[in-house]
Amino acid sequence: MPLGFFHHERARALASLEVIGPLDAGALLPGHGPLHRGPVRAAAGQARERATRNARARP
Repeated sequence: MPLGFFHHERARALASLEVIGPLDAGALLPGHGPLHRGPVRAAAGQARERATRNARARP
């Protein structure tokens, strides 16, 4: 997973995680960034957590 949570449109990024989250897959090849190997469900959950944490950290 990337270290941060980058997005141009927060609502769309979070909506995408809702689509990706339920997938029972062991790899994800996004339109950008490296191949993710491992549970896709866990990666989407981790990304949602980071997005929430980053949103609280911003003024």
